[in-house]
Amino acid sequence: MMNNKWAMRLLSIWIGILLLFPLQTINATSVDETKQLIYDEAGLLSSSQAETLNQRANEYSQRWDTDFIVYTSNNPAGTDVQVLMGDFYDEYERNSDVPNVSAVMLTLDMNNRELYVSGFYKGMEYVNNERADQIRDLITTSLSAGDYEQAFTMFLDKANEFMGIEPAPEYDPGSGSSGISSPGVPRTDYTPASDDDEESIISNGWFQLIVSLAVGGIAVGIMAANAGGRVTVNRFTYEDSRNSGVVSRKDQYIRTTVSKRKIERNTNSGGGGGGGRTGGGHSHSGSRGSF
Repeated sequence: MMNNKWAMRLLSIWIGILLLFPLQTINATSVDETKQLIYDEAGLLSSSQAETLNQRANEYSQRWDTDFIVYTSNNPAGTDVQVLMGDFYDEYERNSDVPNVSAVMLTLDMNNRELYVSGFYKGMEYVNNERADQIRDLITTSLSAGDYEQAFTMFLDKANEFMGIEPAPEYDPGSGSSGISSPGVPRTDYTPASDDDEESIISNGWFQLIVSLAVGGIAVGIMAANAGGRVTVNRFTYEDSRNSGVVSRKDQYIRTTVSKRKIERNTNSGGGGGGGRTGGGHSHSGSRGSF
């Protein structure tokens, strides 16, 4: 009876600690939801590669409130890559919870071997035509070599870098501005979190909750186990060792299938800048080229 009493008392203390846990921390953490941002319809990535890239894209998207999207297509109809990109964004925006989604986007047309880097709304401001050209130049070599994971990673990282730098104003012949981006003027509306603030697992609300649950659960489990006395029955109590044994074993190998396909590569990497407007009326910056 004494052990049961202590177990119930410890359980009450544990529940009280959980009730005092700062619920606002949990609510703030749960706001950020992982969503699909890597649309590899051409099948260029493995599932693990796509998952890793999607996590990176979500991290950057939440940081800048701008969706970082990669879209690949075999484009059997041979649609122009800019139209392909625009149609995808229009559909993506229609299915979004908010109108006029800010985005930076990489589109690959595997039929015509073309790419298009674009920015929408805030993404168009920070990844303007010139910066889209720079991203396209940066990733074209990896695309031509068939290293799609590296190319997509470089796209995400460079777009993230540009989102943290104030862009130069668009070229205006009467303003005297060249339109060339500053080498690196940090954004005034964003201060990157320090390593201690961003990376410390101890300050993470979910980590604190899991630790408290684990410690409380172990303590209550030990007390509850001791409350009922020792258990002396084990697997040997009722086992007949002379007549017990494995009846049979059976391993059946089915098959392993590996398929490969060769993608013809176009060594022409030329391209150019210039945005436009989608069929749905959304303005965008852009840079297109081949790989």
